[in-house]
Amino acid sequence: MSRLALAGHSLGGYTVLGLIGGWPNWKMAGVKAVVALSPYSQPFLVHGTLSGLSAPVMYQGGTRDFGITPALQKNSGAYDQSPEPKYFVEFDKAGHLAWTDVGITAQEEIVAYSLAFMNHYVKGESIKQPLTKKIPGVALIRYASELGKN
Repeated sequence: MSRLALAGHSLGGYTVLGLIGGWPNWKMAGVKAVVALSPYSQPFLVHGTLSGLSAPVMYQGGTRDFGITPALQKNSGAYDQSPEPKYFVEFDKAGHLAWTDVGITAQEEIVAYSLAFMNHYVKGESIKQPLTKKIPGVALIRYASELGKN
């Protein structure tokens, strides 16, 4: 339990954000990091509760994920409203199902960023590529953490 991390896709992403303070009454102690894969974040934006997140978060979206990704990256969106450390990676040509077994786009890139993030924040490993670098297949990367801002 000393290395507890959460990851969730879509409504699962909504759930893990809620568990680290997006909904204060859901808050789960001891979470070291969260990877929110194309998470449904609109309720948190409406209520302005993402400032209460208590763990580093990595948001992931896709250029073809029209229903979710815009709410993550827009001005005053989920990324902007979240406290540091925070990351946002947008995968090129990835739709909402890219994080499932149906998705055929960006699978290697999704795994690379997710592992680099989790290994750093959960296991305490030094930074590995590509956590702060844009690799082929990535349309956009943003971060604000002890590693700087982009």
